[in-house]
Amino acid sequence: MDAHTAGVVLLGGAGAALLVWALYKIGKVLIAVFEALAAATGASTKELMARMGHSSIRAALIYQHASRTRDKQIADAISQNVGQARLKGHARGTTAETTD
Repeated sequence: MDAHTAGVVLLGGAGAALLVWALYKIGKVLIAVFEALAAATGASTKELMARMGHSSIRAALIYQHASRTRDKQIADAISQNVGQARLKGHARGTTAETTD
């Protein structure tokens, strides 16, 4: 009897259960990766819910992890909006319209 056969005989039903458990865990990891990638595209929570088949916002939010890249994109967009407001005079508290 070789080592592989001995291992199968020794594990028996436990080996099959272990295999099923491992495949289940791998599937969960793949789902998490795909959902995190979808969230990283900037998709809204409702779009993610529809894509992944979630019926609750809580389920969708689990996969929306903060990332440094996305945080920088948000910060850059805020800076750009503030810069545009300053050019128009809104940052100085004026309400007069400017000509473009």
